[in-house]
Amino acid sequence: MAAGVVTAALLVPAGMVRAGMARADDLAPAEILSRAYYDLAVAQYCGLADRPVLMGYVLLRHDLLARGNIRPAETFELARKADLAADLEYFDRGLSGQRNWCATEGAEAVDRFVSYFRYRHLP
Repeated sequence: MAAGVVTAALLVPAGMVRAGMARADDLAPAEILSRAYYDLAVAQYCGLADRPVLMGYVLLRHDLLARGNIRPAETFELARKADLAADLEYFDRGLSGQRNWCATEGAEAVDRFVSYFRYRHLP
């Protein structure tokens, strides 16, 4: 099984296609949190995790944990799976593929976190 397939199985809820991500309003807090963990790992791999990105991540995570009724064990499991998915994706792409990954998924992750930091809502 290719790493991209594993990534999709771990992170993308049923019926949600990577190219046409569901709106944040349509997702459960645990699904948004899982995506946030993955996005942070991508931003860190790409060297894009600056202060606004990290602050957006922290605010989003705290907001989701406060209103999402997510147990600590579930939080740990979501973070573990998201980190594994990001690791597999990183190693699956090779050097030239990582540039594209950072320019696409990395930039999208940065946009989501910075938007949350500035406006307290996901784009």
